[in-house]
Amino acid sequence: MGFSDFFFGKQLRIEDQKFGTLLFVDGKGVWPNYLEGERLFTPTGTAIELCIEANATGPTGAQRAFYQQIEEQYFAFLPAVQQLVETAVSAWLSDSRARSFIQGLLPVYLSLPRLEEQMSEVEWEMAFESPDDKNHTCTLSMIGLKPYHVHIDG
Repeated sequence: MGFSDFFFGKQLRIEDQKFGTLLFVDGKGVWPNYLEGERLFTPTGTAIELCIEANATGPTGAQRAFYQQIEEQYFAFLPAVQQLVETAVSAWLSDSRARSFIQGLLPVYLSLPRLEEQMSEVEWEMAFESPDDKNHTCTLSMIGLKPYHVHIDG
């Protein structure tokens, strides 16, 4: 028994065919149960952190299908993401720095809600960082594949 197992109990890890190794986090009735992990985001070839609202049985088929749709259509919705971020950053960055920041955006985090069936109006979040400016994280709220709100931390 390791140190963390002694204090926090044995952590459940799930091997998922789509998402790889995921750690189950029990919300203990205070917040929803979820899975966390990291995988390669195929469109960019970079690692992305995942937070998937799910039970200990793992992600649902609908969650896997929606994630696949996100990957397949990433470059189709990316211009809308960039436009929303550009509007937000133009207040504090010069035009040239804003363009560089926006062109360099890479996804670093994706949060999927609980899905039992395929839905087109799924509300979810995706966070981006720019290699030029790691001090700011842009979190986009999405409905389906359309961004509707950006929050910038940093």
